[in-house]
Amino acid sequence: RTAAINDLLINPLTTLQSGEAGTFKFDGDLLNSGSRIDIGGFQANLGFKIFNARIAGLDTIGSPLSILDPMDKFPHNLNNTASIGIGGKPLRFAASILFFLNGDEDQQLRNEVDISLDLS
Repeated sequence: RTAAINDLLINPLTTLQSGEAGTFKFDGDLLNSGSRIDIGGFQANLGFKIFNARIAGLDTIGSPLSILDPMDKFPHNLNNTASIGIGGKPLRFAASILFFLNGDEDQQLRNEVDISLDLS
């Protein structure tokens, strides 16, 4: 069973940001790096990019849930506990990654990969 914080806080915030309950979207580039290389007469542009990232399943918080809970034997410590990925829906981190190497017309390399990591 999911916690009330999903309906009270997480779903409204994520819907406002992405239009989708429980999901944050980061459209565009998170990292975009490139340089010109020259190795023994081989010249090319080399690049690496991470883009269109998203975190889904943020609305799967359930019991046990404890935030800023004082600990009896340790008065200066606070306990924070949360279960995420409740109800068969995992917490998912996803992004697209692009690697490219552009030399002359005969030397073109472009690899684009969509990756995701599910936690439950």
